[in-house]
Amino acid sequence: VKKYWRPILAIAAAYYLGTAITNSIFTSGMTSAAAAGATTAKLSAMASTLYTKAAIIGGAVGGFTGGFISSGGDMSAALIGGFTGGAAGYIGAQTSWLRGEKALAHGMVGGVSSQVQGGKFGSGFISSAFSKAVSGKVHGLVGKELKG
Repeated sequence: VKKYWRPILAIAAAYYLGTAITNSIFTSGMTSAAAAGATTAKLSAMASTLYTKAAIIGGAVGGFTGGFISSGGDMSAALIGGFTGGAAGYIGAQTSWLRGEKALAHGMVGGVSSQVQGGKFGSGFISSAFSKAVSGKVHGLVGKELKG
């Protein structure tokens, strides 16, 4: 565990911080709108836009944090992580996109992110697209195992 503490901490921080920020922005925005007297129709209409904005911000903060921690404080890695996380948050918030469309979009983001960091576009594309393509299946398997 000593050898892997930094990546473990980076993943946990990015995941929990990004999720917490996304949920906080969305919840506070909807609560404020409801308190201001927004109708149910108005709340429904603004929910998708607000969630997309919250997912971008949460993804960016999570990506920045993960990049900063995993790199040992490299600001360039943190900024790349922030942009990558924000783009992934946007893609994830698109409820009308099919799984294949999301996988391709994540692949593009992963490819560009890899290339910006000096790696190969194809490697980043394949790993990101594959991860997105199977993530729903993995979540389903884990959920079944947890339920017994």
